[in-house]
This record gives sequence, C-alpha cells and structure tokens, in this order.
Amino acid sequence: MINNYGELQAAIASWLKRSELVNDIPGFISLAEDRFNRVIRTTEMETRSQANADNEYIGVPADFLQVRAIRFMGNINRLLRYYSPAELTAFKASGQTGNPTAYTVEDRQFKLFPAPTSSATAAIEIDYLAKIPALSDTNTTNWLLTDHSDIYLFGSLVNAESFLYNDARIPLWQARLDQAISELTIQEGKARVGAAALMPTVRNIV
Repeated sequence: MINNYGELQAAIASWLKRSELVNDIPGFISLAEDRFNRVIRTTEMETRSQANADNEYIGVPADFLQVRAIRFMGNINRLLRYYSPAELTAFKASGQTGNPTAYTVEDRQFKLFPAPTSSATAAIEIDYLAKIPALSDTNTTNWLLTDHSDIYLFGSLVNAESFLYNDARIPLWQARLDQAISELTIQEGKARVGAAALMPTVRNIV
C-alpha cells in the first residue's frame, strides 16, 4: 500500500532495482504528473472560484487546467459565452457596455466583454478543472495517490525508460499504466451515470 510521497519513492526504487537512479525518482514522478494532467479527467478535479472584476481581465487560478463554465453573478445569473480572442476584439469595436456576456482566454487570463469598470464591478464565478496537486516533500499526498496509487507507480516507472535501455519491463509497466487509467475512466463514467440516475425527474403538471 502506497500512502504518501515517501512511500511512492520507495516503491519506485524497489521496482526499478537501480540504486543509481534514486535521485532521479522525483523527476520521474513530476513527469508522470504532467501526463496525468493531460489525460485524466475526473470529478475530483472539478472546482469553483469567485472573483470581483473591475476591469476586463481576471487572472486564471493558480491550479487552473481547463475551463468548464464562467458565470456573471447578478440579479440574474448568466453563463458567459466563449469566443476566440479575435472574435472578442471585433466585438469590442461595437462599444457595447453593461454586464459581461462573453469571455475568452488570453495570456493565462480570462478576458471579459463588455468590460467591468471600477464603478461597476462584476461578480464572476468560474467552474474549472484543477491540476492534480503535485506531490512534494511538503505536499505528501493527494486524491490520485490515495485512490489510485498504481497510476502513480507505473506512470513514474515508465519515465525511467531512457535510463533502462530497452528494458523488457517498460512495455509491461506501460500496459499496467494504460489499464489503470482506462479503469479510472470507466469508473468515472459509471459514477456520472449513477449520479444522473439518482437525480429526480421534474415534470410539468398540466
């Protein structure tokens, strides 16, 4: 059982059986996390933040990975519509004012249109997918390690490939990683279907 960062490093060292690679193990883990953030999408990554905007820009959260929805929170809450940066620039030429109705992502910032002002701030709610919290000596665990330590183990092991020179274990580790991520994806799909099935059906009464 792997419960924390130290135990993960020890497990990787045990599987590698290469003492000269011990100092490289944190790098293998970091590379694995980069890949996880590209391929894994689960409800544990869903989060929400709020900001009061007094100009057209809002910085993305530090752990931001992918936007799900942005809302203007006013008397009537409104989903903002996404446009490309070029489209939003064209809209600005119209001189439209008022509460934000649209956004784009530019230079790791959300750009709102129409732009709020210091005298007419806008409460903005952002639903997004957050990066998997990176493991370190000070952050010794996270939800993925707790629930799916095999993904961390095999994801880290395959990053040792360039040091192992055609080691026959690499394809086996890669297959175990692919299987574990596939099983997580299936599990996530079933969880979402199950949650939807539990939602009450609302019918209009005529």
